[in-house]
Amino acid sequence: LMPGGFEPVLDTPSEPETDEEAEKKPAANSADKNATVPIAGLSGGRSNWSIEYADVREDRVVFYGTVTSNLSEITYRIKATNKGKFVVPPAYAEALYERSVQARSLGGQSLVVEGVKGK
Repeated sequence: LMPGGFEPVLDTPSEPETDEEAEKKPAANSADKNATVPIAGLSGGRSNWSIEYADVREDRVVFYGTVTSNLSEITYRIKATNKGKFVVPPAYAEALYERSVQARSLGGQSLVVEGVKGK
């Protein structure tokens, strides 16, 4: 869930890559467990977690994958759509088929947006 007044920045469609360009990109199943790979559709999106699917919505991005005991990180860009003071909501996770398995982080700090381009 994103703070109110923000939305994810989506990648702009690009031309299909050539075989040569594809070979230069890091493999998703790299031997380096800390290597990050791009998240399709999200601008600046990178993760060292094995994401199976990312569902981008207006107010949140839902990630699907298998959770292990390893520390993982997901990053992506968001943009402000309104000015004001916003609180970062807590992140949460739950098992798809076992409702008793859940996790929730603490809420984040306040963000202050003083101006938005074009508004």
